[in-house]
Amino acid sequence: MGTLGWEDGGPCGSACAGTTKRPPFSFVTLSGMATTSTDPDELLRWATAIAGRYMGPDQAAAYGRRHAVPPEMVVRVAPTGVVAKVAIAD
Repeated sequence: MGTLGWEDGGPCGSACAGTTKRPPFSFVTLSGMATTSTDPDELLRWATAIAGRYMGPDQAAAYGRRHAVPPEMVVRVAPTGVVAKVAIAD
């Protein structure tokens, strides 16, 4: 999950991801300057790559095509800050 906004005259973003699904839990939060792209070729490339990871290589192309459409976009955040915690439930 993440946010994209405008700060100090430029786009900024942050993202937080859990890295474990069971205790003792770990996470990482990134913040920084963001860029976005709605280029169809770039959307297809990334949507297909992400689909391959989560849906498997046999379904990657179909899910990639399905999700490489507006209003989807590629968001890149150049990190300016990182917070990472490991085993927070210990």
